[in-house]
Amino acid sequence: MIIQHSNDGSFGSGVLIDSNTVLTAAHVVRAEQGFKQAMVNFAQIGTEFDTSEPFRMIDKVIVHPNHQMNQDYYCEGVDLAILKFSEPILDIAPVKLYSAAIKDNTQGYIVGYGAGGKSNIGKTDDAHIRGMGTTRISKSEGNYLAYNFDPLLHQPNMVPSTFKVTQTTDKLQSLPSGRDSGGPFLLGKGSDLSVAGIAHGGSVFYDQETDSIPGATFKWIAIKPHLEWIRANM
Repeated sequence: MIIQHSNDGSFGSGVLIDSNTVLTAAHVVRAEQGFKQAMVNFAQIGTEFDTSEPFRMIDKVIVHPNHQMNQDYYCEGVDLAILKFSEPILDIAPVKLYSAAIKDNTQGYIVGYGAGGKSNIGKTDDAHIRGMGTTRISKSEGNYLAYNFDPLLHQPNMVPSTFKVTQTTDKLQSLPSGRDSGGPFLLGKGSDLSVAGIAHGGSVFYDQETDSIPGATFKWIAIKPHLEWIRANM
């Protein structure tokens, strides 16, 4: 699901968890204070996004109480927010909330514009808008699910000092790209998918020459520690 602001065309991502409820990243909605509507585009896994969808009115924006936004609009704390639509969405099935523990090296799906590559060379030349990709969680610990694009160049500034990643392979991998913030990390098979994490940010930014090179660390906010808050606001 793509959340596009009506005033300037900027966008982020999110995931439908109830007929009128979207789970996203807090920094996606807090970067634009007070917006009241968003263009929500839907796609089944592996298909193109439908950009013909109209703007849908947002009734309420609920930001996690432990979220903090710094002066650069980069979120600290619990980077989660909930959007409530004025009218339910009846033609798209919401995903379930993943409540089990996640083991290190668990493979799942990420949805969004995305980028692909290999851990030993970084983003490949043919990387393009992908819609869906597979990746593995290098480490699941507490508030975060982390993925390291290269096990040799760990970026400690973006994850807790105790957050060590495990060895990965050089097989094709995917990681979120620009404007994928708020999008889901999904677990499951076929149509039976559950959201386990929400895209938060990485250790390299996409306007730099270090775009998706080996050494990039990306992390999702794990939803398991925050299920009570999410369910209370659905």
